[in-house]
Amino acid sequence: MHDRELASLVQDALPCHTKTVSIFEDFNDQLALALRNDMLYQSRIDTNPIAEPMLVNALASRSQGFEHLFISYMIDARQFFSSCQPSYTWHHLQSLTLTSSILTQTAPQKEISKLLCDASLATLNMPRLNRMVFWNSKQGEACAFLYHRQIAHRQATLTWRGTWDLELSHEVVEAWQKVTSASSLLHIKNERVQDVINSHGDAIHFLRLPSGIIDPVSLRQIRQEGMMQKMT
Repeated sequence: MHDRELASLVQDALPCHTKTVSIFEDFNDQLALALRNDMLYQSRIDTNPIAEPMLVNALASRSQGFEHLFISYMIDARQFFSSCQPSYTWHHLQSLTLTSSILTQTAPQKEISKLLCDASLATLNMPRLNRMVFWNSKQGEACAFLYHRQIAHRQATLTWRGTWDLELSHEVVEAWQKVTSASSLLHIKNERVQDVINSHGDAIHFLRLPSGIIDPVSLRQIRQEGMMQKMT
């Protein structure tokens, strides 16, 4: 199904009472690399998961009515926040999980910081949000930025967790303090993952990402396929 068809489905066919949406568009890193090197397939298969603006706009708009939204690899978190209008308010949204290709060890830190600052601005219009996650993975590498608010304990946590370290910039911390200052004390954590990442499934498991991203059966299958590829 093309992005335009998906956009129409999201905008017009998705029931108005939908509370949770979870989309996981898995792709195999090794297969994608092989296809890029195969001239026969280069013109046929798009291995770059960049979504059409129409689809991103539809998801951003409809997300205002959701309680939980998980989108992995179909759209980029940067696209999502760029599509959000200043008037958008997510009165019901409690958790948001997205992937972004900028979350790699070789990416400029200022670009990662921009994503995290943009997200903090949107969070100001998400009064019920208690969890936001951005993550990414590829062969041998995985990372996640996690915001978790515990209303009962009047505290919130920003966690960087991954196979590589990233110190959150002062700009990022200050932006998120504006989100939490009125109600919660903000804690900053940095956690290193030492495990081997063979697949997106391994990343989800070892990064200890929240449930809802993918169903448990599919997660096990992806991890098993990753281990089998490593053995061949």
